[in-house]
Amino acid sequence: MNNVIEMLKDVDGQVSSKRVMSLVILALFSYMAIGSCYGLIIKDNIWDDVFYALMAFAGMITSEKFTKRSVRNDASPTPTQTTTA
Repeated sequence: MNNVIEMLKDVDGQVSSKRVMSLVILALFSYMAIGSCYGLIIKDNIWDDVFYALMAFAGMITSEKFTKRSVRNDASPTPTQTTTA
């Protein structure tokens, strides 16, 4: 279970909602694929929509890796602190 939680964390170490939704859509896509082997009839437009949603979330997750993060400097004064010279 810890491996799944680690997989869902983003660059900052927090669980990403995009990754959770991708896992849910992947589970739905897998259910549809396995179900169609056992006689579940799914329309073509449903297949397309779930596939495109899965690809869109995969693209969003990939873009997380290349976004610029602001560097937080704890030594700098906060807006409530005043500096005297």
